[in-house]
Amino acid sequence: MLKFPLPILPKLQPLTDALTTHNVDVYLSGYLCDSRLLFIDIAWETAEKLQSQLPQGWTFIYAYFVSSEAVAHGESDPLLGGVDIASVLENYCPKGLSRAEADASRESLIQQAEYLLQFPPSRLVYLQGNEIPKQDIETMIQVIGG
Repeated sequence: MLKFPLPILPKLQPLTDALTTHNVDVYLSGYLCDSRLLFIDIAWETAEKLQSQLPQGWTFIYAYFVSSEAVAHGESDPLLGGVDIASVLENYCPKGLSRAEADASRESLIQQAEYLLQFPPSRLVYLQGNEIPKQDIETMIQVIGG
């Protein structure tokens, strides 16, 4: 089920349709950080099933701005490495916030990351362009029990 009535990119429509047809909750989708990396946020329970059986060219990250920015820059999600969140955010200023706003929001940003870390990462990111192979969708549906 689509959890939010937001438009779906045409390139993500086949994957979204396949997932929702198989009762997977879909939250947000689009491009990461103005790049051309397609993403779709799915229910963490489904993400957990897919985690070790993703087709090549896919990854899971946390639905968190630091994670998205890292992957958009070709780096791994820092939250997956068991790093201290406070140290990651110590000198970080999210896009659109002033340094003072970021400093004032730091504890809330840490709490948000700590909350997300209670669950498996559930932002599914396609790392190999803008055309999702039909076979990848079929493989994922097969893994989740479709």
